[in-house]
Amino acid sequence: MIKNKFRIISAWDNVEKFIHAAKSAKEENIQSLWDKYMIEPYWDKVMEWAPSGFEGRKPKPIKDLITLNKQLNIIKNSSIISYLEKEFTRICDNLPKNDEDIITIALYPLSPENSIATERHNGVIGSCEFGNILININPLAADWERWVPYVTAHEYHHSVWGHNNIVLKGNYRGDLLTYLLNEGQADAFAQNLYNELKPSWTTPIKKEKEMRMWSLMKKHLECCDPDIKSKLMFGDEQEDIPWCVGYLIGNHIIEHFIKKNPHTTFMELINMDSENILSESGYEKYIHSEIYN
Repeated sequence: MIKNKFRIISAWDNVEKFIHAAKSAKEENIQSLWDKYMIEPYWDKVMEWAPSGFEGRKPKPIKDLITLNKQLNIIKNSSIISYLEKEFTRICDNLPKNDEDIITIALYPLSPENSIATERHNGVIGSCEFGNILININPLAADWERWVPYVTAHEYHHSVWGHNNIVLKGNYRGDLLTYLLNEGQADAFAQNLYNELKPSWTTPIKKEKEMRMWSLMKKHLECCDPDIKSKLMFGDEQEDIPWCVGYLIGNHIIEHFIKKNPHTTFMELINMDSENILSESGYEKYIHSEIYN
């Protein structure tokens, strides 16, 4: 299906074939069967714009075939494709990409063993793969269908951000500040469209703790080290860094910016330098204001 410069492909279409083949297969052959039915027919489309040799984040095999079949039956009885087609048209209308290339949105199963995705992401996680969008779904999770467009909108914002900043301007920045604000903008965009949904990863924490986390992050805003960025974005319980605190703080900075600059569009934000967004947000003043005001 190609419409409005996007196509939706569903690896769920091959799940039944995978289950049938995997039922009688040895454990060591499950990966090759998964690749045959679930990866090879779709992955070239997902990674269409990736640099040569880049493997991306291939979904892993689901070996619990009984549960996978339950997931498939839910998907079959849902209207997720038509629903997402309608919603993605609305998403694009609110933030046109102005690009002739067709965006591929690929829908894949997500293992219920991923408890964080099930409990904190309503069974829906996504990634932007060099402009295209990968959405992994566990339809056994509560409210999953409502969250598919939200996550898709979040990843689509990344696609537009990357097109404007990397493709058109050649301005790739891998520092923590840009990461924070990129995720904050993506959530602000998705929340603007689906304001009835409240992501767990942007749930407020006590201001005193947020202040301590921001003081820690400020030391690393120019850092491009993947391990440091991952720890500060996704959290580290051993170091008392809350789960997904980087997403929370990035979202707070963007919220404060929009409150102070209500007429700035999402496209204008995409084209602003990270340092200007931070300074014009007033977040620094907010976070150091009286905690108990």
